[in-house]
Amino acid sequence: MANDTVLQPIAFCLASDNAAVRERLASHPFWVLEFPEDLKRRLREVQSQIVGRAPEESTPPHVVLNQAARLLIPDLISITSRITDSGVQPWLYGFVDQERPAEPPIEGVLLQALLSAWLRTVFRPLFPSPALMDLLQKVQTLPLGWKREEIDLCYWSQAPNGTARPYRQVDQRCIQNGFVLMPDLVATRLSALELAGDHTRRFRFKRAPLAPGRHGCELISWPPQQESRGSQTWYWSIVITVTLQTVPFQSYPQLHINLGVRRWVSQPLKYTPAETISAYLLDSLPWLAADQQRQCFQVAPIVRRNRKAGETPENGNGWIAEYRWADSLVALLNDLHWAELLPDPQQLIQQPTEWLERALTGRSPQAALVFRTGMRPDHGEGAGFSLSDRCFMVEQIAELLAPDFVLRSPLERYGARRFITHPSNPFFPQEKQDREPMAQMKVCAERRQAVAEALGDGQAMTILVRYQTAEVLQAVRLALYEVLGYPLETAEGTVWTTPELTLTVRYEPLGEIGRALGIKERSRGQAAEHWRLKIQERAEAIAQTLPEAAGPYGVIIELPDAYFFRHDGDPKAALRLGFARKGYLTQFLTSPTSDREEETSKETLQERARSAVRDLLRQCGVLGVPPRLLPKARVHKLPFQIPEPLHYLAAWVIHRNRRGSETHLPQYLPVVVYLRSDSRLVLVRAPGFEDWLPYREAALQLACLEQASQRDREAVRQFLFKTLHTLLPTRGETILFCDACNLRQSWPWLGNERITASLPPELERFPQLRIVRVRSASPEVPEWYAFNAKRQALGKDPYLLSQGLFRDATNPTVFYSVQEKPPTAHQSKYSSKLSLRPFEKLATERSAHQPFDAPGGMAWNPRIVELTIARQGHEQRPDDVLMCAVVAHELRAQMAVQFGSPMILPLPLHLARQLEEYTLPLRPAELRTWLTSEAEAAERSGEEGEDEGEE
Repeated sequence: MANDTVLQPIAFCLASDNAAVRERLASHPFWVLEFPEDLKRRLREVQSQIVGRAPEESTPPHVVLNQAARLLIPDLISITSRITDSGVQPWLYGFVDQERPAEPPIEGVLLQALLSAWLRTVFRPLFPSPALMDLLQKVQTLPLGWKREEIDLCYWSQAPNGTARPYRQVDQRCIQNGFVLMPDLVATRLSALELAGDHTRRFRFKRAPLAPGRHGCELISWPPQQESRGSQTWYWSIVITVTLQTVPFQSYPQLHINLGVRRWVSQPLKYTPAETISAYLLDSLPWLAADQQRQCFQVAPIVRRNRKAGETPENGNGWIAEYRWADSLVALLNDLHWAELLPDPQQLIQQPTEWLERALTGRSPQAALVFRTGMRPDHGEGAGFSLSDRCFMVEQIAELLAPDFVLRSPLERYGARRFITHPSNPFFPQEKQDREPMAQMKVCAERRQAVAEALGDGQAMTILVRYQTAEVLQAVRLALYEVLGYPLETAEGTVWTTPELTLTVRYEPLGEIGRALGIKERSRGQAAEHWRLKIQERAEAIAQTLPEAAGPYGVIIELPDAYFFRHDGDPKAALRLGFARKGYLTQFLTSPTSDREEETSKETLQERARSAVRDLLRQCGVLGVPPRLLPKARVHKLPFQIPEPLHYLAAWVIHRNRRGSETHLPQYLPVVVYLRSDSRLVLVRAPGFEDWLPYREAALQLACLEQASQRDREAVRQFLFKTLHTLLPTRGETILFCDACNLRQSWPWLGNERITASLPPELERFPQLRIVRVRSASPEVPEWYAFNAKRQALGKDPYLLSQGLFRDATNPTVFYSVQEKPPTAHQSKYSSKLSLRPFEKLATERSAHQPFDAPGGMAWNPRIVELTIARQGHEQRPDDVLMCAVVAHELRAQMAVQFGSPMILPLPLHLARQLEEYTLPLRPAELRTWLTSEAEAAERSGEEGEDEGEE
């Protein structure tokens, strides 16, 4: 029956073959507003005179303008990022209110006021007064008018490779963009949806603008749901995100409907790991007349600032966290005399439930803060929807969208595991007998053999435990015994020799090097530099106390979490850098916490200690098993041939922006990882490396690159091709893995409209090469559920979770990989956030196979990973295309040393991405760090600034 199961993506296609649908959707209206090109040109001219650059290299600041637009302008569909760049148009898309079809989202005079306030706020410190006055006068004469246009949503063209192009282009400018406007049509219908069933809660939805640069629409159920347990109440909403996506070689686009849980901050906020919190506001807009008011959310950012205060019992360490609206945004609103109309952000933080309860009683204004993982206190509502909830919502959405949109055709399963298998991972034994004492000794020996193979012949390993509490030291010692068999009774520093490996374990207190960095209050412009200075000082102090590591040396460091260091500076980056400079790899283990999560933290300490040991081994380049697939014993003939050995390459760009970097410096650095199927050796190449390095040495080398790398896409591409052209002539059958979202900006061929089923021209002379392009990012790949028609015919529930390799019969080079749930995901598919049925009642009625109320559960839904295969002669070798998909699917399975469950990415890409943790630059990039002269010219013409993101 398993083979009768199909995978149903939650993706809808336009029923364009229906004449009535084509007529109905041939003229979908929308509003569009362009940013005046004359104003852009004048801004760049003035800025170029001040900074001494050519006008075309100047990018006037635009972030706060888009923040203000997102807050102040109702009925927005989309906001274009980088709007001050030449030729980037349009700026705003707005939806047409069917009750006021002739009224644009906001009048031109208010737009002029907004642009004037933006100029005064952002450019007054930068521009001389005469230039600023000239710009302000220019704004008053600009034609700032919305245009009401219509789009034929049934129209799309095709790229040369056959992929749908749901937009029109005129003079290389995108107009009538279906990526923006088709989700608007769907969102308009969904905003009228009342999601309800016989035994479920009821939900209605309001629109909310997405962050600038994002295409699609977002709807949030409102008022929020509340869950009470004891004296505490938690608030949450359904969030539906609608985006239009394309699939390589597929001639039509498809709408992806993503269903999520938006959790709202429901207790006074004590800590947030992010500097910015999104506040969703619902209120009448005072700059609109009463008959022009809309009922959609506006969104504004709240920022956290720490300031020093006197020593008090309340704040202990003398620091106070203050929350305020983003500085530039508040300045702009003050200029418009509208800032006082916003709620007090400090009050929102301290009394979030008061603002949420307004929604339940219909009072205004209403406000809600988005809860993010890592905030304190934690949220009592689980994330994600179960299978039963997901299917229920999809059924209602499909009914609402019919007949214009239909669910796309399901995907058929290819039962790869009928034919092949791979060696079991000794770090995660699957069979119970493997956990018996004698079997455990054998498993530990296999693990030590894996470590020895990764380190190289004759290498001995030393592990140092730098602890702060006795219980953590004991947990790590026990973990070393459980994972590697290192005897518990062995004295500190004893050299333990086995036939597989020589291992020494030392331990000593962490001491003063683990204290906070002592970050002092600085102005915002100086804070990042001060932070790097403190990291550098601590790293140097650590390195001075350490001898050079003789051979492979790993350190497990007990350190409190980021919340403990929230005011004075987390020393984690400094510890990693300081130890790396002397040749030591580092893995951190969080101390048991002292807050309300203490009980949970202590319960999980031993498992976390085992994970720390395994992850340290991963940093050493240890693989659980060689990445080799084998035919099953009873299979006489495979439907494809797997070369032996098979070589694997993974190209990855370490791309960290300022917010995501511990040193507050952006980093843009390519790495290539190499493995082969008959070996556990992992090699790495990166700019600045003289040759391929073992994984362990590569991590240490990356940590020693103190200077950040310039963001240069052409240089990344040149490095990748140079590496391939050097390596491939000396290797046999090879698969190159690339992540589309990670690499396509540097290698445009990986984009949907450019990828081909054959190799790109630069690599055509390597017939032994195959390329597997991986896509796993939401919402580019759809959510899903599985369906079994035979179960339905037998009167059973036909909806289920599944795993395996799936494909669309009409698209032979695109496959879909779904792995099984991790062992820790035990939630029933019938547990529900929507149902009102108590589980106890269902159990007594013997009808447990129905959704039951379980709002606190954490739902786990394995992600689809899309695999697109390129190779020479793919038409003549469909079996080889299938082989590549099977290999990529199986390399997501339990092969890593630190994961007992499947990975999102195939093993080579997973290992490449993990190297990001060792990129900790302390010096900004120079104009050129590893750039060739050919790439220099390309960069001047194509360089873009940092991506804008909301959260």
